[in-house]
Amino acid sequence: MLETLKELAAAKVAAPAATLSERFPEDAGWVTGLAMDERPVGEPAEFLGRLLSSLRRIQNEARWKELQGRAKARELSPDELRELAVLGKSLKG
Repeated sequence: MLETLKELAAAKVAAPAATLSERFPEDAGWVTGLAMDERPVGEPAEFLGRLLSSLRRIQNEARWKELQGRAKARELSPDELRELAVLGKSLKG
């Protein structure tokens, strides 16, 4: 998504949020919410840092939910059990 955002910025696309929502429909709600955020963007590096943090959190939440489902079915390896524990701690804090 970040690469697509860079491409859209370079092409000076008028409505990048709409294009991102079309290309990444599973994240359309998040993209729309971010686009509607009226806080000043500030420094581009700071904004991209916040964007990356948000994307990582979304990925971690999705992976945690996946592992939770597999844990209920007792289909996790020891490594996945550790990953589940680490993700759970990081999502709480």
